[in-house]
Amino acid sequence: MPFYDDGIVMVDLQGKITFANSFFCDLVGISIDKVEGLSFTEFVFPEDYEIGSKVEVSKQPNPEPFSFRVRHANGAALAVEVQATPLKTAEGKVYGVVATITPRN
Repeated sequence: MPFYDDGIVMVDLQGKITFANSFFCDLVGISIDKVEGLSFTEFVFPEDYEIGSKVEVSKQPNPEPFSFRVRHANGAALAVEVQATPLKTAEGKVYGVVATITPRN
């Protein structure tokens, strides 16, 4: 059991996962060695796509947190809170997004 209770996901500007911690992988029911390169939207229900795609486009300096449902590999829905923050180079160029994903009780 991990010592943290938040999922962490990094996505590039095309929405592809470049890193996900084991907590996130457990949330969505995928092996940590298979998640890299998948589209984050694979874990978003079609009716929540507009909300879930905020992870891909959260390039503002202080984006607001948002809620939606992630899709487990078995099709189950899990409500989560998401805080997405842009990843920037030292020069300030945005190259991706890191998101903290917390299950809602």
